[in-house]
Amino acid sequence: MTLDGQSQLVEACSPGTANWSLVIDGAAALVDVEGEGADLTVHVGDVTVPVRLIDARRQFLMQAAQCGPAKAGPLEVRSPMPGKVVMVLVAPGTAVTAGLRTRAGCV
Repeated sequence: MTLDGQSQLVEACSPGTANWSLVIDGAAALVDVEGEGADLTVHVGDVTVPVRLIDARRQFLMQAAQCGPAKAGPLEVRSPMPGKVVMVLVAPGTAVTAGLRTRAGCV
């Protein structure tokens, strides 16, 4: 969890109701949760806090969208899923564009 820009480890357990048991950096708290999906309201004692759940994949995509367009030149491409490149259909240094036709189809 990130709170006010600082990452904290949170363990959460729910017995199937709106009540949750949270352990945040070793401190336990019982909280009530309202809402569905990513936007929730959490009640801790007399304090009410709006919460937005963002999984790691969505966080990565939001950060990538803030970067703007890619710069010219070499670019490292990482995949969230392992894979294996079995064939490269252009010569090293060849500029490629969307829709480029090769013998095997479109790139």
